[in-house]
Amino acid sequence: MSSKPTVDYDDVLTLEEVATLLEVPVAAVQRCVEQGDLPGRRFGNDWRFAKTAVLTWLAAGEPSNRRHNR
Repeated sequence: MSSKPTVDYDDVLTLEEVATLLEVPVAAVQRCVEQGDLPGRRFGNDWRFAKTAVLTWLAAGEPSNRRHNR
């Protein structure tokens, strides 16, 4: 018997939920994801994010070459 994987929908976030999680404006999250800095997937006009990927991205910090160019 094969069982279907369970999906915890708390693990999939919208653009607004990522902004809330990171405590930043929605526009800042959208800018990051559109620049390819933040991992996400676009479905039509909507963005979806894996919570674990967002937290991993956050924990990794900024690449050193970007920190020095500000």
